[in-house]
Amino acid sequence: MITFQDLHADPAQCEIKSGTKTVLKGGANLKYVNTTPREYGKNLMFEPVPLEMLYHDAAKPQVLVKVNKIDGLCPSFNCDYVYGTAPSEITAQALVNGKEITITGTALPTENLRVVLGNTACGTITASETSITCTLVVLPAAGSWNVELYEPKGLVPVKADTEKIAVALVVTSISPSTNLNQLGGDELTIIGTGFDKNMAKVAIAFSDTTKCDIKSSTDTTIKCIVSGFDKSKLNTDQAYPATVTVNTVANSDKGVNLKSTKQSGQTISPSSVSPVLSSVLTVTLESGYPGDMSKKENFEAKLIKDGDPTVTRPLYVKSIDAATKTIKIKFPGAESGIYYIALEGKGVGRIDQTPLKLTVEGRVTGVSPLTGSYLGGTLITIDGVNFSTNKLDNPVKAGNYWCLVQTTKVDQITCRVSETKATKTSTGKVSTFLRTSEEAVTDISTTYEFSTPAATVTGLTAAYDGATKTQVLTLAGSGFTTEHAKIELWIDGK
Repeated sequence: MITFQDLHADPAQCEIKSGTKTVLKGGANLKYVNTTPREYGKNLMFEPVPLEMLYHDAAKPQVLVKVNKIDGLCPSFNCDYVYGTAPSEITAQALVNGKEITITGTALPTENLRVVLGNTACGTITASETSITCTLVVLPAAGSWNVELYEPKGLVPVKADTEKIAVALVVTSISPSTNLNQLGGDELTIIGTGFDKNMAKVAIAFSDTTKCDIKSSTDTTIKCIVSGFDKSKLNTDQAYPATVTVNTVANSDKGVNLKSTKQSGQTISPSSVSPVLSSVLTVTLESGYPGDMSKKENFEAKLIKDGDPTVTRPLYVKSIDAATKTIKIKFPGAESGIYYIALEGKGVGRIDQTPLKLTVEGRVTGVSPLTGSYLGGTLITIDGVNFSTNKLDNPVKAGNYWCLVQTTKVDQITCRVSETKATKTSTGKVSTFLRTSEEAVTDISTTYEFSTPAATVTGLTAAYDGATKTQVLTLAGSGFTTEHAKIELWIDGK
């Protein structure tokens, strides 16, 4: 029989010891501690030493290769990479007519070349050992650049005192430039040269610091969506200069004007919905809404949480009615809270969401009675808002016991406390749940008292009534009510 004993510690993979010839020196409290740079695995054998540990003491930089996450090995564990002196050098560079590049230098490469200027590559390249010419495929981006000349051995260096090529940023038009929505949402098209296809290098802002979010960028065209303008600085009587920045080069030659009024939503119905039930909301716009209402695709809607505009959720526009200026929107549910319905109309931009306030909640406004037998069986009525009409959507508990839902509608639930098998009085909270995902809020006390039963059964007899051909049950006891409608008798739960 072979028994493997567990090692309850990290095994040492390397250990520092003082040598006899080269003695380690340090303070009086110098200690030598075993360390495990890589945690020991669950295998019987040690895991292989990571390759980076084999290379870390190399005098030259190492090339580490992985194929499908598996380390590759170099011959004799030698993966030295040597930086050599470039034989070529660029001594002059020029750009003519916006696209034509001329490079002058010494010992320039002539094959397998790639030329880049302002994040734009050349097409056909003509090369000799002293001169290279090529034409850019598109216009270069604005900035101050050195030509990037690549050959198989890498990037050809540019002599330090070589003058860089300056590419200007030109903005020729912004469209639309008038009647912009104060709340934002307009898509602007900016035409010019010196733009960068890398959107991260492009920024657009107006004089009040309002941004225009970049959606696309080419060498001659930028498209962006305007954010809402600063209410505290709003001025519809003068232009807002638009500053276009590309690679730190800025241009403020063009500007925009705002519309003196803004479109607003009027009402939303219903204005209060359940967090867990889907609903159809009806939004009414101003009677003079000028936008195209011929199809639902002309509108976009989303849910925005009050106090935290970063919490949003897209909503589905079901239909529109141009005659009544109404939009029907599908609400799929959301966490309890206060929200706004944000709308954008094609050709109009953002619609003022202030009147479109939506309360998402399930709320209990009343519970009756708040006392009943500790044996269970009491019928409880719960009043509130945004309940479901499905008995399974709003489970109820009284203390630790389920209250079985008998009827349910939007503003009221009735339930009967299940049998408790309790032997003494106690108290508990009546809790109404919203599909078990959260509990309905309440502003009232819902403390329920499990009290001593008001009635006691001392006997039960059954006799056959020949006249009616039925079994007649007779209960004996005390504390029964004389209101027959309030008495229910169940046999085996029926």
